[in-house]
Amino acid sequence: MKIGLTIFCIILYASASSCVSQVQYYDIFASENETQEWDMNAVFFTGEGLKFNITQESNFFEVLNPLHQLGSSKNALEVKILSLKPLHQNDNGGWANAFAALGQNQTYFQILYSKDGILNQVNVPIFNESIRVREITDNFTCFDLDFLSETKVIIDCTLPYSDLTETPLSGFFIIDVEEESYFGIELYEDTQDYNDTQYRILQFHKSTFENQNEALLLFRSEPAWGTEKAVQNLILEKDSIINVFSFTSKFTLQQPTPVTVLTKTILAKLLGVDEGKFTFSLVDLIIEANGRINVLDAFEGVYVLVFKDKSLEWNLYNVITPVYITTCFGFNIHNSINKDGTVTKRMVLVYTNKLILFENEVVKFGIQIPVIEWYNTFQIKLTQNYIVLKIRKTIYIYKVENGKKVISQEEDLDKILANPNYEDIIGINSLTAKRFFLNDGLLRLNRQEKATSNNKIVTLRAETIEQPSKQCSLTINLKVLKQNDPQILNFNNNPINPIITIPSNPLPLEQIASGPNLQFTSIDQVENELQGKISYTIQQVMKLSIENIHMPDPKDVIYSDILVNENASQFYILFQVQTKIVYIYTCQQKYPTLEVTECQNYNTFAFPSIIDQNVGHFSWFTFANQLIIVHQNSQFTVNIYSVIDGQISNVFRLMFDDTSFLNKISSVAIINDNIYIVQSGLKRVSIYQLYIPYKLLLIIGSNQIQRFEIKGSFTPIKVFGKKGNNLVFIQTETSLLVGTFSNKYSPSFEIYKEILISAGTELGVAIGVNTFFVVKSLKGVDQIEEYNYQHLQNIFKLKDLPLFNYKLQKPLTVDYSFQKGWLYLRATDGLQTVILVYEPNVLVHNSLKKVIETKGLVKDGLSFDFAVDGGDQMFLYYKNNTQHQFVCIYSKPFLNFTPKADQAEYVNNQIVAIQIAGFPGVTPLTQQSLMTILNTQSYLFIQQSLFDSKKKIFQFVKQSGVQYINMGTDWYSGQVTNFDIKCSQCTGSFNILSNIYKVRDGQDYDQVMDGASFGLAGQVYQTRNALWFEDINGKFKLRILMNLKSESCNSISISADYNFILSAFQNAKNEAGLFIHKCKYQDACSQFRQGISTFKGLQKISKTYMPDSKNIIILNSLDNYSVQQNFIVVANLDDDGTQFTISHKYVINNQYVATSQLFIGDFDLIKYKISNNEYSTLLFTDINNGIYFAHFTYNDQGELLKTSNELFKLINFSDDQFFINQDTKFQQVKVISSQLNGSILQLNVLVTTNNQAQYVFAFDLDASRPAFGLPIKKSSTSLLYVLTPYGNWPALNKVTYIEGNAAIPYTDGYKVVIGIYPLPSGRPSSAKIISFTHSISANYHKQITSEDFFMIFNKNAGSNYPYLSVNINQDDRSDEYLVDIYQIRGDPQIVLSNSSNYQNELVIELYLKNNFNQVQGQAILQAKSSLDQINQVVEGVNFLS
Repeated sequence: MKIGLTIFCIILYASASSCVSQVQYYDIFASENETQEWDMNAVFFTGEGLKFNITQESNFFEVLNPLHQLGSSKNALEVKILSLKPLHQNDNGGWANAFAALGQNQTYFQILYSKDGILNQVNVPIFNESIRVREITDNFTCFDLDFLSETKVIIDCTLPYSDLTETPLSGFFIIDVEEESYFGIELYEDTQDYNDTQYRILQFHKSTFENQNEALLLFRSEPAWGTEKAVQNLILEKDSIINVFSFTSKFTLQQPTPVTVLTKTILAKLLGVDEGKFTFSLVDLIIEANGRINVLDAFEGVYVLVFKDKSLEWNLYNVITPVYITTCFGFNIHNSINKDGTVTKRMVLVYTNKLILFENEVVKFGIQIPVIEWYNTFQIKLTQNYIVLKIRKTIYIYKVENGKKVISQEEDLDKILANPNYEDIIGINSLTAKRFFLNDGLLRLNRQEKATSNNKIVTLRAETIEQPSKQCSLTINLKVLKQNDPQILNFNNNPINPIITIPSNPLPLEQIASGPNLQFTSIDQVENELQGKISYTIQQVMKLSIENIHMPDPKDVIYSDILVNENASQFYILFQVQTKIVYIYTCQQKYPTLEVTECQNYNTFAFPSIIDQNVGHFSWFTFANQLIIVHQNSQFTVNIYSVIDGQISNVFRLMFDDTSFLNKISSVAIINDNIYIVQSGLKRVSIYQLYIPYKLLLIIGSNQIQRFEIKGSFTPIKVFGKKGNNLVFIQTETSLLVGTFSNKYSPSFEIYKEILISAGTELGVAIGVNTFFVVKSLKGVDQIEEYNYQHLQNIFKLKDLPLFNYKLQKPLTVDYSFQKGWLYLRATDGLQTVILVYEPNVLVHNSLKKVIETKGLVKDGLSFDFAVDGGDQMFLYYKNNTQHQFVCIYSKPFLNFTPKADQAEYVNNQIVAIQIAGFPGVTPLTQQSLMTILNTQSYLFIQQSLFDSKKKIFQFVKQSGVQYINMGTDWYSGQVTNFDIKCSQCTGSFNILSNIYKVRDGQDYDQVMDGASFGLAGQVYQTRNALWFEDINGKFKLRILMNLKSESCNSISISADYNFILSAFQNAKNEAGLFIHKCKYQDACSQFRQGISTFKGLQKISKTYMPDSKNIIILNSLDNYSVQQNFIVVANLDDDGTQFTISHKYVINNQYVATSQLFIGDFDLIKYKISNNEYSTLLFTDINNGIYFAHFTYNDQGELLKTSNELFKLINFSDDQFFINQDTKFQQVKVISSQLNGSILQLNVLVTTNNQAQYVFAFDLDASRPAFGLPIKKSSTSLLYVLTPYGNWPALNKVTYIEGNAAIPYTDGYKVVIGIYPLPSGRPSSAKIISFTHSISANYHKQITSEDFFMIFNKNAGSNYPYLSVNINQDDRSDEYLVDIYQIRGDPQIVLSNSSNYQNELVIELYLKNNFNQVQGQAILQAKSSLDQINQVVEGVNFLS
């Protein structure tokens, strides 16, 4: 069912076709001699199946459409193409960039051959070599071919009768493609007659077994769809066979018959099934580089088989069962190597009109595709990122990530190949060959040699392939600058979002301006009347203030490093001092906008040796609750240490013979989960596992390198790389080799790019997400290059980065943030040492992000160490002789807003102005924007002046007993979720009691689904099949089981007269209904009678309400708000004394209110009397528009009779404190108060929203003619109260209310905060802002929805405040969410005991906290002699600590 649903959803998605421009205007400020690429689907447009073009002729840009043709070549001669195969590398399955095609013309079978250098993966294959196989005769035909070696190609043919025998024989023609001649003909005898057809499958594989024995195996089969009978009748054979032949090292057959055969008999035995009922209809087979044999059966799925040794016995490794019962037409397999070195295995299965993608043997998605008529009319291929489907002459490209269609394009190709490691396709027809580059659609900036004097304007357009009339476009403004241009340029798009909710995460600014070393300053617009309500700052670099630890003296530190792990706001700092002691601290900013950073000791230990990067490598990281250190402490030794709880142990030592200088270690690097050791004297790079068993995986030497045709000899000097990325950089004397190591099939090293360097060059490398920097320094000449490696088959240089007036210092000091690849370089302007910070993959003019001034000059030749790590938030450490310096650098500048303590408005319109400066002498810019700032009152403030002036003190009595001191609420403001208090001078018990506290520990009532108040009798909880009753004090009273079968209850309501309990359920047929209890006595609800009613057409009852003993209001609503499944039923209950019957009266849906769409979120109903006649009004939310008022009268039987209905469109309502967004939904509705004032029915109505404030409106209804309805007096409608939300957390679709208290839950996805608001019933003249005064919160272990918990308000008789029952806390033992009860009081209290010996005055510290900020204050606790003046606790309340 899950698979089917997923497929359905993606098919619907895939059918959509649209084109939307994300921006209308885009500025590009380029520099001379740089190129850059933009993903047009990510930056410019949104849509599916888009094709792009530039409407004007322009040499500034090039559009690379998703199936971008790199070029074409003409074949040596015109032939019909029968087969096309690549030469694979044995160790990793990648292409060796050689191809062979089998073709035929009217007289001959021909081999077309193409070969290019292995690094030339963007060149178009040129099939300019043609080799004749044999002249075509009536009985001679060839089917398929494959490579036996780099120079040998094997062809499967059927020989003429007359040459040898009267019966057809088969033969393998072996061609030497380099010599362009026959190598030999190998005849063999078929164990089964093969039909005379043109379809065969041939695959060669060099198999290596566990004992390192090798076998050269050729797999040969005829597909079930390729026999003469199958082709003529369009049916499949059911007795397929695979022949396996073995070859010698001289490429001759070991025997003229197969060495092993796979038949349906063998398969049935492997599967353990009855052969008599078993069929084998082979569609295709694929041999992976690791030797796994994947066989696709048309009906049974994919059999994965292996040979374990040279005995070649068939072993069943796995069976991938089909998703559909229809026949499968084809498949393909791809093992994708991720950037971190892990492998994701994907398999695609193709059916007649659909396609299924498996990822690691689990269905990821399914999509609908054009109809495939027969097996030989299509091809299916997988690459790293795309699914390539060729049906006849059309190529369809889909994303492997989500199945989204990228493009469909007509191409006249007979056969295609997809590169397993790169994003390119080779295609060939009878005349030409083509190579295509697969991408999502790129805009490429062409290099310009000279700066432009004027801006160049071009129009970029996108259109949908299937409906070219659906177009969208944008304007690009290009300016080409000189290389070192320092001016600041303004972007036309305003980067400041015009709406922000505070507090929330800082607002990042995208493309605020272009220029080097930009600094941002906020400007007060004093002359503007809108200034001053809310202060704001803009930051990108922040010096951090370290608290709570005592670090070593900077003069004593001989080594330092910094590390950022999964938590982006946390970093580890490591110091080593002269005594070899290592100190490690973990530090975290309290909040992203605060300089204050709290640190604590993480580990301290004695290290065996001095850490000196000039001697050898040092790296460290955390792994499985331990610290791992890799250290090269001599020229011949590398040690791996584990540190746990301050105890260091040497877990592995890699030692080389120190008697030979050739064994000297030149360089060490940790790349992914491997250790790379460079030994220049031995001219090799050794790769070891980083973890147990620390196995040697591969030695890279000249033998491994020579096939890549690298210039010069291979003498490695240094290796660069990082953990978490598989890219490897090997520096030799004359080049920098860029490659990757793979252990996917067998250990192998692949080179993609050779970057030439001069001998003696000092080199540094920094690796980003899609680009890398190469820093070169030689004889006083410095150069910073950046390369794009997003597509490994085409690593290309983007640009040289400018140094402006700075000079790199000696020794070359390079570091970078491992997560994002920002480059940090030590440099000088002659006056001081600075750290240059470059952002990767941006234009030159914007690449130098920051110049960090150290305020001191460290001369060349002296060491100046700094360390950096992080992602969007980077942490930099450096030191001078007197101070440790910690700096936080953000990848984007951000705006941070702080309201004033007395700022009470929710909606604030304010001008925000920013000054942008650059290098000295460069004219700064100013940007300003009018913003709507929504102040949710979630910033916390303590009125410290009250305590400092002693206008407010807390008084206590010296005594041995417990006392409670009321704290009031006048000393703080904001939405507090946690109170805390500390007193260092207090010796007895001392704590704070929140203004809402738990009065009963959680009760486990077995998966409570919902709950309801039972008035003064207590509360009732609904489980799936029972009711649980509590009294008003929370004590268990009664459990009533329900007589259910397949039904499962999900919600509960109690009639207004407390006579009926309604339990909503769903059954196994996805039908909804009500289970009814009639209560004889409210205080115990003795089970008087039960009844059940299932409603046709209802699928999920989300709410019921019974205003009396006759009428029931039912809301049927699914989560997706379907028009067909979202409606209210007004029903009648008949009780004849023995059974209940429920009948529909009205269905309130879109037809009822005469609109095209109606999505109901919630409802409420009020009853009232006018002239002694009873009436009702049903209020329900239209989530997209506002509130409907539906009016009813009553007939003689007490049934509701409809009169009229009216919509009040809240989306059109206007008030300076009312704000909604385009995506705001109106959720819950609750009538807070109602009264008849003359002929006006006055209602105060609470309406909740999903992502803005909650609002209370005043509605006046004209009650002069109630029998005909009560029209809204719209001119009298006003906004009464604004209930501020909890920061930027959305509200869940749930609310509970009792006598002036409303509880509303908020969530960030995995946490929930329930805010309780005091809600007056009056009507103020202008809107009042109300923030919640009480709250409870919990962490959820899953994504939380409004259906995951319940909230019930109830109240004891005579109590001033209600209590709240809720189930948001999970019990770790039972995994159940327990029912807790919380009591509300007016203010928090100080609780202290044993205060007899306290001083007369003590200083106490107050702490307030929520999920956005925390504040601290100090107050005075003062002794008072009279016990009578101490605030006393209310009797009878059980306080829990």
